Amino acid sequence: MQQLHFNYASTERPRPLRDVRYKRTPDIQGMHCYFLGFRINKECGYQYHDAMILADDFDAFLEGVVEEFNDILDRQIASSSHDIALVFVRSLMMRDSEKNNAFGYHYVWPEIQEILSKRDDEQYTVFGLMDEDIWMLSVTTSDALAALRLARWKAATQLMKNFIPLEICQAHPVKAEFDARFEKAALQVKLLIETQPGDHAYPQ
Repeated sequence: MQQLHFNYASTERPRPLRDVRYKRTPDIQGMHCYFLGFRINKECGYQYHDAMILADDFDAFLEGVVEEFNDILDRQIASSSHDIALVFVRSLMMRDSEKNNAFGYHYVWPEIQEILSKRDDEQYTVFGLMDEDIWMLSVTTSDALAALRLARWKAATQLMKNFIPLEICQAHPVKAEFDARFEKAALQVKLLIETQPGDHAYPQ
């Protein structure tokens, strides 16, 4: 596998996949697989950490984020949870071009790129599904988790719909590195799945 070179300091990811699903089955669905990117505040600046989790609903997703926070603390990469922030989220379904076309991601992609092209550490774009519709939201907030909670709240209270996140990005240059790490992690998970017995649903 090609070695990737990055400009931002990062941690070593200890495991390829963390399973926090409430209903665990041998089949791994792309809609349950999320790549997470974290920013860690260090004395010398920021360090970044990425992880891949399996979560079958929002509560499981939150549990996976908490477990990653705890893992960072246990490994003494950060001294406090206040030094850790979730800044990037992407569903494995975003790697499937056919699904992206079905979602209509190409319609909102130019707007997302324009927003993210102007660096603003508190600016996030949230893209996902509301029932049968797609929805993109630009929010100013502290981190990707707060952006997700705001999107879910708006979808539920203003539009009376359930929101499933597919991508949350910060307007920061590190996004390009998380894009590359996402591709690498997705390939690792694909290899992991292919070595396990049974049939698995995974986006190609």
